[in-house]
Amino acid sequence: MKGLPKGFKSIGGIEAERIERARQVFFELFAGYGYRLLLPSSVQLFGPCWECLSGEVRSRIVSLGTPSGETGCLRPDLTLAAVSYLSSHYAPEERPLRVCYADRVYRIPSPPDNDVEYFQIGAELLGWESEGADIELLTLLLKTLDALDVKENFIVIGDVTILSSLLKEMPESSSLALREALTRRSFSSFREILDRAPIPESLRRPLEELPYLRGGAEVLERATKVLPKNCSTGSVRNLVEALAVSGFKDRVLVDLSIARELDYYSGPVFEVFCGSHGRPVGGGGRYDGLLSSFGVLGQAIGFSLNLDLLLYGDTSSISKPLTVMSWPGDLRPERAMRMAAELAACGVPVEMSWIDQRNRSIELARRRGYRWWTDLSDGSIFDLEKNTLIERADWSPEGGRT
Repeated sequence: MKGLPKGFKSIGGIEAERIERARQVFFELFAGYGYRLLLPSSVQLFGPCWECLSGEVRSRIVSLGTPSGETGCLRPDLTLAAVSYLSSHYAPEERPLRVCYADRVYRIPSPPDNDVEYFQIGAELLGWESEGADIELLTLLLKTLDALDVKENFIVIGDVTILSSLLKEMPESSSLALREALTRRSFSSFREILDRAPIPESLRRPLEELPYLRGGAEVLERATKVLPKNCSTGSVRNLVEALAVSGFKDRVLVDLSIARELDYYSGPVFEVFCGSHGRPVGGGGRYDGLLSSFGVLGQAIGFSLNLDLLLYGDTSSISKPLTVMSWPGDLRPERAMRMAAELAACGVPVEMSWIDQRNRSIELARRRGYRWWTDLSDGSIFDLEKNTLIERADWSPEGGRT
């Protein structure tokens, strides 16, 4: 009996430990910069979500009825939950507000994905009114990737106002089609739509060049020669230069063709890549318009990372290894527990094995992936990788012999 609907999952064992360890690392980092933990409800009212999300995300909302008869949905987006909570629980004089979260979001999957639910970690900085917050959040984002030991990570920065400025004079149907093509990163479709759309001649070359305005900081120089004057790249330039000064120059790229499926973004945006993933593992940006729709004046920026994608692959450095399985031998349980507690007090993870037979206990430790097995009754330590015995006085859990 599976007990779970298609697309949902329970997580246990090493995978659950990796996720929890990543959450702890993330929370510890952001708590050090004044961010408070948010635990949002898994269910939101359908109406407010529908009004704030794009058509593509609306089609993936998992709706449900609440016990009180209201139409609700499983939380499709954590930023909406954060803004809704903060706008209703804090007075204007308490802003700016900093929150972070690590929780599930729920969307009907679109190929190639099969999961309805997945873990996100993220942070929001709401209600600030001067420079600095963009750099703060992007710096902490890059520090998060380092703390989680994510390999070959980098961010790509763009600005959705550039595309909006280019499309505002076009027919709505063509504008929506072009935006949707860029959201899917289908540049061939984008070009096909351009070829048949009624586009003012003054905008044709900028739109044709837009998908190619990607790369290092030098892209910004080329953009000033191609884009109209009302398409400012100043915000992107400021972020790129500030992050370079902060030591992240080699991990920041530019892509002025970035488009968003979520309608609430209203300025600089960014995507996060790592390792061999061909698609973003996260992203974020400015969403001042969403903030104002909740009656909150000021600016807002946030990001989220797909923890399932982020932890896919080599994440041993953020997962505490299974260290010692302890067998009581002929000791009484209470005595064995006291000895195990001495190991645990030294920071050594311990699992008790109450199996009667010594050999069966050792075999269980091998199956569980333990490095060490100990007989508490005689103090012997068995190195399961090297098949050697070590005296307790000569042993350390990090490397074997002291």
